[in-house]
Amino acid sequence: MAYIKNPIATAVTAALMLGISAVAVAGDSGSATKLDSQADALLKKMSDYMGGLKSFAVDAYVVDEQIMGDGFKLSVLKAGSIKVQRPNKFFIEHRSMLGDQEAFFDGSHLIVHGKDIGMFIKVPVSGDVDAGLDAVTETLGAELPGRDLLSTDAYTPLMEPVEESAHLGAVEIGGVTCRQLAFRTDEVDWQIWIDEGERALPCRYTITSRWVYAAPQYTVTLTNWRVNPGFSANDFKFTASDGTKSTTVEKFRSSLKQAGGE
Repeated sequence: MAYIKNPIATAVTAALMLGISAVAVAGDSGSATKLDSQADALLKKMSDYMGGLKSFAVDAYVVDEQIMGDGFKLSVLKAGSIKVQRPNKFFIEHRSMLGDQEAFFDGSHLIVHGKDIGMFIKVPVSGDVDAGLDAVTETLGAELPGRDLLSTDAYTPLMEPVEESAHLGAVEIGGVTCRQLAFRTDEVDWQIWIDEGERALPCRYTITSRWVYAAPQYTVTLTNWRVNPGFSANDFKFTASDGTKSTTVEKFRSSLKQAGGE
C-alpha cells in the first residue's frame, strides 16, 4: 500500500495533467524550465548507485495493462525474479497466466527456456549485461520496459527524451519510504519511486502510453532487494530437464504464441 506524505504532490500532479510547469507549482517561480532539478538529482543518484553494484537480486511484480479489440482493458499480472552479476551474467524468470519463462546469460550465450512448452533456444551472444538484454528483445521480439533500470547507466537513456519532470515528495511502498518522481516525454509519461535511504534503489516504475488508445500502463514493483550477494556459477547455468528440447528461434516464438492463445 502506498500513501503520499507530501501535500504538494496533489497540486503538482494536477499541474502535470493540465500542462502547467510543475516547478512553478512547487514554488520555484524564478525558474523557467520544466525540468525539476531535485528530480534530476535523485534519478542520477539512483543510476550511480545501481551502476556501482557488482551484483544484485530482486523480486519483481508486474501489472501490464492490455487493451482488447473492443476497448476492454485487462491487467496481465506477472511475477518473477532477477539476478545480475556484472559485467556479463544475468538470470531472469517470470511467471504469468500466459506461461513461465526464464533467461540465462553467461557472457557468451543467451538461453531462453519456455517451461510450459518444453523448449529452449541457445543463441551465441558476447558482451556485457546490456548486450544480453538487447539479445532478449531482438531475438524474441520481447518488450522489457524496465530494462534501463538494470543498466550501468540508467540516467542517460531515461532522461534524454524527457521534456518535463517533478519531484512529488515522500511515499511509503511496502514499508520503504521512497521519493516519487514524475517525467514526461513526447510519447509516454513515466514515474519512478526511489528509496530515500542510503540504498538509492528503485521501488516502483510506471510507464503510461499517452497516445495509445485508453492509455495503458505498465507497472513493475521491485521488492526484496539483495545488494552484492554471493552468487555461484549455477545461478546462471541452464540445465535442461528430461523431455525439454532445443529448437529454433522461429519455432520457439511460434510455440509461445500458440501457448498464449494468439
